[in-house]
Amino acid sequence: MTEDRNDIELRSEKVRNIIGQVPSWITRYGISLVSLIFCILIVFCSLIPITETYTAEARIMAQDGAAKVVCRIPYQENVPIRKGMKVIFLPDGHSAGEYGTMCCMVESISTDSVFCDVTLSIVDDSPNIKPVLFQDGKVRVVVKEQNLISRLLEGRGR
Repeated sequence: MTEDRNDIELRSEKVRNIIGQVPSWITRYGISLVSLIFCILIVFCSLIPITETYTAEARIMAQDGAAKVVCRIPYQENVPIRKGMKVIFLPDGHSAGEYGTMCCMVESISTDSVFCDVTLSIVDDSPNIKPVLFQDGKVRVVVKEQNLISRLLEGRGR
């Protein structure tokens, strides 16, 4: 068996010709095109924003002479709500596309074992939405803002 292996030529004439040839233009440009498409995909992934939000019910109340948004969020360890976080409030009966939203900031947080009571100050309200006392709506707490590429790379680091 070992003697048979010694008699076999490692590379035939045809294989040597193929290895010695310069790749045709289709192969060279094909590799370049695939590389260019890959680079374009990486650029687009870095431009696509990903926003992690947490949604809850809320109500506009009056506190200290100013309109404040008060919401009660079920307490979860994995939803870190901190003072100064950006929150979006959309009153019931209003379409975000048609009327816009109210931008709020977390002002105070009180937590028990079941709920987080969060008071929000209205930072920037839409000209089409006026705060009305006792108006119900939904809030979206912006937990994390990042782009798609950093989100994908973050998942690989775990």
